[in-house]
Amino acid sequence: MEQELIDKINDQVFTQFPYLKGISPSIKQNPDNSISLKYSGESKTESDFTILISVKVKVADNGDIIQITSSR
Repeated sequence: MEQELIDKINDQVFTQFPYLKGISPSIKQNPDNSISLKYSGESKTESDFTILISVKVKVADNGDIIQITSSR
């Protein structure tokens, strides 16, 4: 996948999940020719606990986001 498309996807993900800004995704090719980008990071709660956050973005080969899944 071209870096320009990854940057475009990153902008969309970071808009929705600002606490992941600056994290580089791991990229994996799926059998159905889509691509998965996985972002893993952490965030602090108001009570000062750290929670791990994982966001997986499924993208078509043209760069369109198919699905975003997040866990906290």
